[in-house]
Amino acid sequence: RSSCGCTAATASTGPYPPGAAGVILVSYNSSGKVGSVFKEVEVLTNNPEERLTLTITGLINGTAHPKMQAGDALFKGNCAQCHAEPAKNKMGQELYDSVCMICHDLPADSKKPMIAPSRDVLGGLSKSHLMRVVKEGVPQTSMPGFYYKSGGPLSKKQLKSLVKYIQSLKK
Repeated sequence: RSSCGCTAATASTGPYPPGAAGVILVSYNSSGKVGSVFKEVEVLTNNPEERLTLTITGLINGTAHPKMQAGDALFKGNCAQCHAEPAKNKMGQELYDSVCMICHDLPADSKKPMIAPSRDVLGGLSKSHLMRVVKEGVPQTSMPGFYYKSGGPLSKKQLKSLVKYIQSLKK
């Protein structure tokens, strides 16, 4: 089972007796994505106490891809399940926790590399800079514009509520 729709895993035929070996093929579709990537594939076994996880990490060079905006990938197809659809009818912290946290705030015990600034870091940005970044995205990164006029899922009201929440974290 993969962590999102851009990652696919296929196992060789099974089941396998204890101690036997098999092959798991994992593919990652990096179209429209640039920057750091961290994906997981959970390997399900018949032992409920054993949890196996395969990880894919890398750095995607944006110049190697055809011209495509990050939102072209994140807000369509399988990626929309994590990056767009959860935003529906949400505001402020609930909106952040639904669509931003997946890249910006990883649990401390996850041992995953950070791929984007945390909400604490974002809270230190000026309101105008933060509004521009969320609205328009950041060129040559995987951060797309989340505002509907930039191809994202957020309304103007949602955008303002999100920026207001992040600004409330300023220390």
